[in-house]
Amino acid sequence: MAACIEDGLQRPTAQQVADRAGVSVRGVFRHFRDLGELFSAAARLQHQLIHDSLSEIPVNVAFETRVTAFSAQQGRINERIWPIRRAATNFAPDSEPLVGWYTELREWKEGEIRRLFRRELKGFRTGTRQTRMNALVAVTSWNHWEELREHASLPVAEARRVVELQVSSLLENA
Repeated sequence: MAACIEDGLQRPTAQQVADRAGVSVRGVFRHFRDLGELFSAAARLQHQLIHDSLSEIPVNVAFETRVTAFSAQQGRINERIWPIRRAATNFAPDSEPLVGWYTELREWKEGEIRRLFRRELKGFRTGTRQTRMNALVAVTSWNHWEELREHASLPVAEARRVVELQVSSLLENA
């Protein structure tokens, strides 16, 4: 399923998945109740692969270095999840596992922002701090990345620079 989606199929059929896996359609349904369950399993696998590929960004480096590293990491994550996220909007937008995955990803991102930019966030009043946090999550989200890459037609490097500028601007002038 994941390979079919990464090849550009937004809603692979059971036959396409079976052909790709080298099994019968019956073999697909021997392991999964339906294509929604298979899609959820593929999304969980993608989530785990992304999680395992992340490296911790050090907090004891210059602000600009943290912003650059964080923005680049978010760009890599968003590029990696691109196919599965696009398929999810068509295939299983209300899937409980996917909703849980999105929530988990958001919580991880908020924790990472708090860890990396604790000093900068402390400079804002409590209410403003949460508004900045919400904005930081939004500008590093896949939806924003899709806007930059798909609708504005920016190459990866330029989209990353835009995100970097936004992250930096949101954290400066506390």
